[in-house]
Amino acid sequence: MSLPLTALLAAAVAGGAVIVAAPAPARAWVAATVCVAWLGVAYTAGAATVTLRRRRGVRDAASGELRTLQARSAQLAAESAHLLDVVVPSVVKRLRDGATVEDALTGTPRPKDDRLRRVLEAFATEVGAAEHRAQASAADCARAVRQLALAADAIDRMTTVALPAAVAHLRTGASAETVMAGLDRPADAPAAGAARDDRAGARPQRATRRGSAGREREGAEPGAGEGRDHARRPARDAGPARRGGLR
Repeated sequence: MSLPLTALLAAAVAGGAVIVAAPAPARAWVAATVCVAWLGVAYTAGAATVTLRRRRGVRDAASGELRTLQARSAQLAAESAHLLDVVVPSVVKRLRDGATVEDALTGTPRPKDDRLRRVLEAFATEVGAAEHRAQASAADCARAVRQLALAADAIDRMTTVALPAAVAHLRTGASAETVMAGLDRPADAPAAGAARDDRAGARPQRATRRGSAGREREGAEPGAGEGRDHARRPARDAGPARRGGLR
């Protein structure tokens, strides 16, 4: 039996005893008073019981929510620890081995929490982009090192073999064009050499054109040339005449 029901039964028994002990003329009035009092006690007990049950239900709901939150918190902590200790290193290793972001995430257990899942995807995307940039930079660096090595070898070959051989050919009387044509140039030198050869060939052509132009001008003015010859000839003839007159 619950406490409110026991209290109501005790109040009813006490009220009945009071009614029985009351004098006969006042028994009706006493009975009415006892009934009203018992009803008040019953109402108070019922209201207290309902309020107590409501508060007990609220407390149970709050306890259930608290347990749910604690379990959720423990699950998030476990997923976060697994994400940091297992998933992230595995994804980084796959990305560094050359896998794409999709391939790296395909075989990886995803967190159940949506926010942790988005964090993992964003992290994998950024790491994948960084690895791609690092690989491109490494390839560019290796290419530059190879080009520098080739340039150093070409310069060394040029200074130790090609240039002394060219000087020796020039000393034997060979022309510069012949020496340049047989010169062992570096891999990136043919274009520059061709340009130098073009400039060297252009100089004799310009000289030839200037000589042809001079000859054409002389051929175009024959009278002027003859006039100059006649002018010089009388001057030469006049010399002996002046000397004879003086004698």
